[in-house]
Amino acid sequence: MKRFFLLSSLVFALAVPVAHADDAVRSAQTVLQSAGYYAGPVDGELNAETKGALRRYQIRNQLEATGELTPETIAALNKESENTPATTPTTPPPQPTTPAPEQPAPPPIVPNSPPGAVQGIPLPPSGQPAPNDPALAAMFAHTPYANAAPEIQFDIILKAQRILAERGIYHGVVHGRPGPSTEEALLRFQGAKALPRTGRLDIDTLAALHLLPVAKLRSHGAVQPLTPPVPQPGHGAVRGVPLD
Repeated sequence: MKRFFLLSSLVFALAVPVAHADDAVRSAQTVLQSAGYYAGPVDGELNAETKGALRRYQIRNQLEATGELTPETIAALNKESENTPATTPTTPPPQPTTPAPEQPAPPPIVPNSPPGAVQGIPLPPSGQPAPNDPALAAMFAHTPYANAAPEIQFDIILKAQRILAERGIYHGVVHGRPGPSTEEALLRFQGAKALPRTGRLDIDTLAALHLLPVAKLRSHGAVQPLTPPVPQPGHGAVRGVPLD
């Protein structure tokens, strides 16, 4: 009887840290989701998407980018939750009892598809407001594409994935959506270019990938000034300027 009690106590002692770990991950997911770093479900699973959100948060807050719930990260997240205004929870609508069929993975992009069109992802009709997607908001924060239509944001991510894939940095599916594979490729590209390692398409990374609008590229020195035309033989002046 005493031996059975000791075994039961051991099992209970081992189960408590797991429950606490799940609660800690769930709390971190809630804070990261409110801050726009995480767009997945709050399920207490420390999966790749949660680790990617933790790395983005750690980089942004000058912490060691481990993708894990380190004591420093937990302290920063607790402070973040204290500064986040509380929202009144709403009662979700009743869900149907019949489970929805599993959605297949989106197929790859057809080469001749219209700009910004990604198969399997319905785009909003022209003139409709863009959906509030935390992943896209985090990817393009403080850039000319922060408030762009979703089809434009998908197109820029798609182009970035293709460029990184051609350089052998990106090994995921070229689908125009943010995710852990895109973040890892951007971190490697930024490290190779001595840029701030944000894992996002920030202003410096967009300029290095030549994906900024022309006006922005000129402001960053990426567009060279036009050179004067070379005079042709037999012409003594160019636009009224006499030659020596």
